[in-house]
Amino acid sequence: MKKSPISSFVRQQLKLVEDQLLNTTLLWPSSISSIISELLKAGGKRLRPVLVILSSMVGDYDSVEVMPGCLAVEFIHLASLIHDDVLDKASFRRGKPSVSFVHGHRLAVAIGDYLFGQAFYLVAAKNDGRLFPPLSQACLSLSRGELLQRDSVGSLEQTEAEYLEKIYCKTAALFKSACQIGALLGKVDGSAYGTLASYGENLGMAFQIYDDILDFIGNDEDLGKPLGADISNGTITLPVIYATQDRSCRRQLRKILNGKLPLDKAAIEKATTLIKSTNAIERAKQRAKYYAEKAMLSAEQLSKHKARKDLISIGNFVINRCN
Repeated sequence: MKKSPISSFVRQQLKLVEDQLLNTTLLWPSSISSIISELLKAGGKRLRPVLVILSSMVGDYDSVEVMPGCLAVEFIHLASLIHDDVLDKASFRRGKPSVSFVHGHRLAVAIGDYLFGQAFYLVAAKNDGRLFPPLSQACLSLSRGELLQRDSVGSLEQTEAEYLEKIYCKTAALFKSACQIGALLGKVDGSAYGTLASYGENLGMAFQIYDDILDFIGNDEDLGKPLGADISNGTITLPVIYATQDRSCRRQLRKILNGKLPLDKAAIEKATTLIKSTNAIERAKQRAKYYAEKAMLSAEQLSKHKARKDLISIGNFVINRCN
């Protein structure tokens, strides 16, 4: 793995979060606890809890105060992944068989619902009504993003604006919420609160665009799922949108996507080769970099040096994922 983009102090705090995530699941019904424990142990970047920690550090950081927020955003993220795998009929997640593949769709949906409930229970225990709007808005956005994706499967008529709205809902909204919750728990006020929200939103946009690029140029091990999974399921991402601006490529991709979904290996390879033959990947990288740089510009406005340094470092980490 590449050098960590966060400081040793934040890594120490994240270790406390990891321990508490696992300890919290031990209190749940055994049928759920064992499944979530395995999912947690499979890894993950834990970017959302890191954003809670760093945003809180802009104000008055307290590891005990911030812990419920860290757990809540990670549980919501895990719930969304489990539900996504049900809807996509995905067999793998983080390099291991998905919850729905192993335990069936019904149990997977129930576990996802349980995680959503636990997230709001943790926040409710803080007895701070200000925490609910950013968290509930993120959940609403996740659902809206999934609906937008369902409505657009296999359609090459999507615009870049429609794609950006979709990834805001599916990814950037929860990044933004993590920063807002961290800021509230750290008693951050004034312009810094809005600056952190802007940072989270733009970082989330960049992160998802790069993630969509990696589906074409990454590898199975890093992605934790088969390469080409998005195009196989008819999920239209920014590289595809840019590639279809070439008429010949658009015509050929339409023929491929008019077939039966999910695509077979040969169709995935053909579609990937077509997209790579255009300048779509490079254009998508530049669009992602634009959002990452906007996030880092927001971070530079913050007064707390340690938090500012790590937030900028994370922005560079996101950019370097595709380099």
